[in-house]
Amino acid sequence: MSLITVTTSIGCGAMSVSQKVADDLKIEIYDDERLQQEALNMGYSSEDLKGFDEKAPGLFDRLFRRQPELYDELMAAVIYEVAHRDQGIIIGHGATYFLKDFSCALHLRMHTSEQYRIQRLTDQLKINPDTALNMIKNRDQELKAFLDFLFQIDWNDFSLYDLVINVDKLGIDAAAEMIVNLAKAASENQPVRH
Repeated sequence: MSLITVTTSIGCGAMSVSQKVADDLKIEIYDDERLQQEALNMGYSSEDLKGFDEKAPGLFDRLFRRQPELYDELMAAVIYEVAHRDQGIIIGHGATYFLKDFSCALHLRMHTSEQYRIQRLTDQLKINPDTALNMIKNRDQELKAFLDFLFQIDWNDFSLYDLVINVDKLGIDAAAEMIVNLAKAASENQPVRH
């Protein structure tokens, strides 16, 4: 199974893990920037997305805050388009929800301890631990509100995921290796579509 969805939050190392998995499986990562490009490729115009800055915290996050109905329609179309290809790693954006009833994807939740997240952010962004903790709390609140409002799901409902990975206990390399092995095993056991 080479279509993977990842639910995570800031500082968990999910992008580092996902990049290693993508490199090993030779598949693409669909993060905010790549999903935005997919939307444009599908015929959504830049006018549809007008007024949304292309810089962090990400186009789709801002789009959701301003127009949740458009976000839902746009993201569903983009996620289904990517899923139709049967391969790739989709980071966030409700992909687990949109594809929850389909056996075409491996749904992952990556998390870590708060201390690990603080350390990653302080190292990567060169900020102090208090600032990192505030970033974590704010982003977690936003993500919880996003999933609750748009999809009426709790991201801590582990029944949504095929695998929950604690990155700080496993490490980035071991987490990536586990996902690659699981994806390969699932692909071997998946029936061939005609």
